[in-house]
Amino acid sequence: MNRKKIVHFILDDKFIIPEMNIYDSLKEYDNEYILIKNLPFQHRVYLKEKERVREMSRWSVKKKISRSDYTDIIILHSLFSLPLDLFKFIHPSVKVVWLAWGYDLYHGKYGMEPLIKIPSLYGVYTNKYVESQENQFKSSFLIKSRMRELISQMLWPATTSLMNDVLQRIDYFGGYPGEYELIQRNDYFRAENVDYSYPLIFNLYSKNNVGSFSYNIVGNILIGNSATETNNHIDIFAKIRKFVSSDKKIIVPLSYGSSNYREYVISKGHEFFAKQFEPLVDFMPLAEYQSLIQGCSVAIFGHERQQAVGNVIMALWNGAKVFLSQDSLVYKYLKSIGLVVFSIQRDLNEREINTFLSKDEIMDNRRIVSDNFSNEAVLAKVEVMLKKALS
Repeated sequence: MNRKKIVHFILDDKFIIPEMNIYDSLKEYDNEYILIKNLPFQHRVYLKEKERVREMSRWSVKKKISRSDYTDIIILHSLFSLPLDLFKFIHPSVKVVWLAWGYDLYHGKYGMEPLIKIPSLYGVYTNKYVESQENQFKSSFLIKSRMRELISQMLWPATTSLMNDVLQRIDYFGGYPGEYELIQRNDYFRAENVDYSYPLIFNLYSKNNVGSFSYNIVGNILIGNSATETNNHIDIFAKIRKFVSSDKKIIVPLSYGSSNYREYVISKGHEFFAKQFEPLVDFMPLAEYQSLIQGCSVAIFGHERQQAVGNVIMALWNGAKVFLSQDSLVYKYLKSIGLVVFSIQRDLNEREINTFLSKDEIMDNRRIVSDNFSNEAVLAKVEVMLKKALS
């Protein structure tokens, strides 16, 4: 049996390592992980294992991907893991799989329109902040920022014309349920859909762990997952401030994202909740974060776009009552597979925020999470995807 080769283009991100572990467990494939590095001052933050990841320049990559004997499949872990202007050099015989990140779909790079448009990403309060920042940014555009963008555009060019060509070269698309139907509205998109989920670094959601839950929930409240405006923190603060009892902590992870927005959220958090407010500004290992969520009976994620799915699933696994925007794809999909989740618009009120899920509801949620998001479930999806790509 001839072994098939997969070349993975990756970014230096904490989500990549568990994905590498999944692919490396497939013994019938040879995997090569490539991180494109262009400048000498670029240093890895998350991918410390140098023997597992090859650093290559864009020029070296261009030569390799043009060869028919280089690989059978290219998997892009984010569309921007490979410069858009290099797609045209991929040999026609090579299948290209794009595993989409939220950044790929909902963020307009260098002024381009996003591939998926959300009518309203921000609530009233957050939108006021975003508009104020845009005006300030325009009036005080720093030379350093301008230079960084110019260098980035030279090494990683992105234009609407390039993007249209790239979309035509993608053979298979793996995104969050519902995103495929939305991106299909683009006339240049021709890829087939594949089912995909992201694994955890350890198999938390294994069927063996479903029953190992101690029903001892503390009534703290978790809000959001990062210091990014799409969390709509201030809109959530304003909605719950009048009915949050004084014995509850308001825990807000802000360890990554915008430093300006982080400071704004911290200032407003103390203003709204005083000593109840606990911002988390330092990166927290996964096991420690899981322990933190176990102390939260409520988790509120104010995203309108697909974001923080891993945090949402972990909150459900740990017995939290999860509130999401009813307009988001995440809410719609989780409801469709039977998970007990709640609408921010309809359900976020004094009674619901102060009552816990029943033990039966928690156990049902854990079973559904295990069936759909355990590493065994992810591995099964990967195997189906690869067979489809090689058929």
